[in-house]
Amino acid sequence: MAKVKRDQMKPPDVSFLLDPGPTTTISATVPKTILEQVRESVGSRGLSAFVTKALRRELIRINRERYVAMVEAESGPLSEEELARARRILSE
Repeated sequence: MAKVKRDQMKPPDVSFLLDPGPTTTISATVPKTILEQVRESVGSRGLSAFVTKALRRELIRINRERYVAMVEAESGPLSEEELARARRILSE
């Protein structure tokens, strides 16, 4: 398999994070102390927005790690400059 140049590698599609579409109700089990802290910080009406933002941040982190691993598997370790670029691209 031919190696792909780093500048030709495409980051994962994270467009779903910008316009996630319709919402759905979920049930989640979380530690009581964490939930109390969140509700104290954002109020009970802000819980859904808080959870959505937290999930979005985690998905960005996961996608960034996958992209970096893919690039490094193909081309070797990334430089600090390349890591910073990957963070910027996947945080937009």
